[in-house]
Amino acid sequence: MSRKLKTRFYKTVSVERALKSGREGGFIVKLDQYTLKTPGKKSLIFSSAAHAHLVADEWAAQGTHVKPETMPCTRLYNVAIERTPENREAVIAEGVKYTGTDVVCYREGGGTALSRRQAEQWDPILEWAKGIGFALKPTDSLTVPHVLPETLKAVESYLSKLEDLNLTLTVHFISTLGSVVLGVAVVEKHLTAKTAFQYSRLDALWQISQWGEVDDAKDRADMIEAELIALEKLLS
Repeated sequence: MSRKLKTRFYKTVSVERALKSGREGGFIVKLDQYTLKTPGKKSLIFSSAAHAHLVADEWAAQGTHVKPETMPCTRLYNVAIERTPENREAVIAEGVKYTGTDVVCYREGGGTALSRRQAEQWDPILEWAKGIGFALKPTDSLTVPHVLPETLKAVESYLSKLEDLNLTLTVHFISTLGSVVLGVAVVEKHLTAKTAFQYSRLDALWQISQWGEVDDAKDRADMIEAELIALEKLLS
């Protein structure tokens, strides 16, 4: 059964200055005369005009029906406001757990063409990660590699220092890419979201080059890539 979509109820979308205690305090998005709020009716006040316009553009781009899956910045803000503040420890733990399963650490053994490609693309990013205290080692074993306590603490410390929006965004990058290293590299602007996504799919892309790609899988990958690129704009 297909889900019922919400009909677009507004005609115009605008960004305005928010008033806080009689003074200007950030920016809001207006749908006609209504101020945009989270699904839980919490205020959506943007400290950045650029962020407000990104969200406004998503709402303006909707057709006859509102499709949340086409609005990554709106969804990210909703989570950052409604869920992250009361669940910071769980969100941080979610990010930290990827240190033991980071996709760039798992390699094919035996000196194959794929293993050489993995080393070529992934070794430099692991070397970069060492510079921010994330010392992870590659393995060709299926067992989870040992992660140094110092690395776990470094990742936890990094995430703990982020305010709610950036914490939500960073952990989203980490979980989507399956990699602490790639996720943080995007946040630190060491890699673009597009490049990081390609790195995260190195094994899959190798298989595709050998055997071809299923249309449904390509559509799914294209959708994820587009979402990551859209969310990357929140870093500016």
